[in-house]
Amino acid sequence: MKISLLFLISILVFSHAAHAFELGGTTRLSFMEARFIEAPPAPVQQDEIQFTLDHERRIALHDGETSRLGFEFHPFLYGTTVEGTRERQVVLDPRAGYFEWAGETIWVRAGTMTLKWEGTDGLNPMEIATQKDWSDPLNSQTRASAAIAIGRSGENVDIEAAFIPWQTRSLLPGERSAWLPRRATFPLRTDEFELRVPNEVSYRYGERESFHDPRKRNAAARVQLRTSYGDIAVGYYDGLADTPAIVPTLDVVPIQVNPKQIFELLNPVELVPVDYRVRTVAGFYSKAIGPWILRLASRYDSPYRVDSEGRFNPDVPTWSQNSVLGLERTFEFSKVMLTGVLQYADVRVPESNSLLSVRDLFDQALLGGLRATFGDDWTLFVSGFYSSKTKSAFEKVDLSYRLSEHWKLNGAVELLDGPEDSLLGVYGRNDRAYVGVSAVY
Repeated sequence: MKISLLFLISILVFSHAAHAFELGGTTRLSFMEARFIEAPPAPVQQDEIQFTLDHERRIALHDGETSRLGFEFHPFLYGTTVEGTRERQVVLDPRAGYFEWAGETIWVRAGTMTLKWEGTDGLNPMEIATQKDWSDPLNSQTRASAAIAIGRSGENVDIEAAFIPWQTRSLLPGERSAWLPRRATFPLRTDEFELRVPNEVSYRYGERESFHDPRKRNAAARVQLRTSYGDIAVGYYDGLADTPAIVPTLDVVPIQVNPKQIFELLNPVELVPVDYRVRTVAGFYSKAIGPWILRLASRYDSPYRVDSEGRFNPDVPTWSQNSVLGLERTFEFSKVMLTGVLQYADVRVPESNSLLSVRDLFDQALLGGLRATFGDDWTLFVSGFYSSKTKSAFEKVDLSYRLSEHWKLNGAVELLDGPEDSLLGVYGRNDRAYVGVSAVY
């Protein structure tokens, strides 16, 4: 409600000021048809239309010699034509709707904003203070929150801090989503027992729980140094975890007792999301080495498992750590501009009874990406990863062609594969193909 009110105020300010002050920015529109290559089990639909409307404007309210006052306006609308695949079928996210005052070295922002800090490409451990829309976990969106931020930008040192009085929370796949387990086992962070998914499984979410007031009084800060040995940054966050613990209600029938306990879930399978509070410390290092760029980022999450009244919650995970080491290089080969990224990721999460998250996919994983630009019109992007721990793999091929100055055609294929008891194995038949059109003005 608070974010909606701020967003409405932003629209009113924008409408009032548009005729009086200089404007700049872009508008992006896209429509994409997504189709699962293999027909998914009911009630998942095989085809859907995904759409986005991205409108960005900058308003200069004052531009003096030593200070400036401006307004950043960036609503982002996206969604799908299929009901039930997402927690919200259509989302209007005020990605940016804030006033900014900037002096020679100090700046202050107030409004809705997205706190995204520089880190490694793709999987970024420095992205510690943002929430996500996990409705489509392979193409997640970052969500904005209302905040007050202040920073200082110097020649060699940047410092910034933000206070989020009421954090936006993450969104989850809908009850009819293909990204809830529908085949084989229910992937948990434990080997003590196994949960099997019934045929024609149906899901429902229980009432979302909150532990230790996780959305109230969130805070984040970062310090970045630029030295001759490279750029170094350290970040801290205390607030809502970016992914809730997803705990299944154990309404089951036993199938096997020895040597391992195996149970089958009964329809409808109820999932209870548990929002919890976490303390996170993250670090980042980057350095240019000749034509190469070296990047290293790592984070450590320590959730609050005991609240202020001394109550313990076993559904809250104990800790997690993930690190990414990567190399990037841009070069030209036979008039084709190539940009390549190669990374290694390590994820450590202790056992628990909650559902595996997207982050678990990258445990002991080798990630790669290659972007090739052919002239002014064609762009090919190939990316993917392979986890040596789970023997799972994901590949994506994305090809685009620019029709004109404003319009572009896109096509893509996503392929998933892995053992039946792995997270990607559970979703191994969710291979997809895309075709769409986008415009930029």
